[in-house]
Amino acid sequence: MKGIDGLDKVGQVRPLGQGTQNQVDGGADGDLFKQTFDRILSEKTDNTGSQVTAVQGLGEISSFGLRIDDDSVGAIEKNTDSLLTMLDQYAKELGDPGKSLKDIEPLVQGIKEGADVLEESVKNDTQADSALKSLAKESAVLANVEYMKFMRGDYI
Repeated sequence: MKGIDGLDKVGQVRPLGQGTQNQVDGGADGDLFKQTFDRILSEKTDNTGSQVTAVQGLGEISSFGLRIDDDSVGAIEKNTDSLLTMLDQYAKELGDPGKSLKDIEPLVQGIKEGADVLEESVKNDTQADSALKSLAKESAVLANVEYMKFMRGDYI
């Protein structure tokens, strides 16, 4: 039976950085580093000396037509967003000299209908924030004013 003096391997451990270069290079870590370094150096290079590697990117991932509905967005938010999008399109079309008023009229009718739907959703939603309701009402009023200006002939 060996005692504590028999544990001679503990005394053989050397701190990192001690020893000759050949001892450090000959260790397991030295071999792995040397092998990796040699492999990198042996890779093909072009005539400018830069490394040539073939990298393949990811292909396009199809969405499979997934549609995610967010239940946290209520009717007021959806209707306000829809109405503001139509008003934005209306402003672009009014500024387009290639569009006639006759071409824009269906969009104006859609804006009027969107404003009416938004006003109804504001009336029916009792849990919506008052600031949100105020924004929705102002959007509906703006849409109705633009509808009336268009129908009155202000843009002729």
